[in-house]
Amino acid sequence: MAATLRLRIRVPRSEGGPVAGTLCAPEDRPAPPPILFLREDSLAPEGLFYPTIVDRLAQSGFATAILDRREGHAIDPVEELDVSRAFVAEAAAGRIDPRLARGRVGVVGHGLGGAIALLVAAASGGESVPGVVTLGACAQLARGDGRMPPSFVDEVARRPDRYSLERAVRELRGRAVFVHGEEDSLVPIEEAERLYHWADKDRARLVIMEKVGHNFGTKAPFVGLTKEVDRIGKILVDFFATLL
Repeated sequence: MAATLRLRIRVPRSEGGPVAGTLCAPEDRPAPPPILFLREDSLAPEGLFYPTIVDRLAQSGFATAILDRREGHAIDPVEELDVSRAFVAEAAAGRIDPRLARGRVGVVGHGLGGAIALLVAAASGGESVPGVVTLGACAQLARGDGRMPPSFVDEVARRPDRYSLERAVRELRGRAVFVHGEEDSLVPIEEAERLYHWADKDRARLVIMEKVGHNFGTKAPFVGLTKEVDRIGKILVDFFATLL
């Protein structure tokens, strides 16, 4: 089994100062352009199955970045979108780490992280982000279910186009895979179907995993790989192998 290299990275921004993160890459071979993994906000940094997915990608020759959050583990969508766009710009220009290839970046997101991933991918116009994979992503950011702070709900009201997932998906120029658990009680499966409905079917795929919820069969504490997480790993490796 190939060794995995873990590096601390810094992502500069025009405003707000740099943001740190961790980059996992294969140690014994050149890495392709990186993949940015955007986490769900309901999970701690170890994120149940996240390390398994990241290690799977590294063992398959990919480099994967997970960025730190300034305030605990919760997503601030405004901050997350800004930081993610900054990472894509820096990575595409080859300024994250000299060992990484430049030009293209893959994006993966779970839950609210998946929604941000779609906004980031759409903003690239398909150039720097040729593909995005969402895991249990919602179809609307300002959900009215108490998960979003009132300040962000107000921000969406002020700038609806910036945070419209329908507009983002319809404007995607790269490829997309929407993965969703059939029994997801946090983000109902209808939201995945809505995302797929908006997408260009020639460049998008919807994968429904039966009898699992938002965390794809994993529970805290994480004790082992589920067949669904194993399948997610295969989907990611196959998908990004064709794009990066």
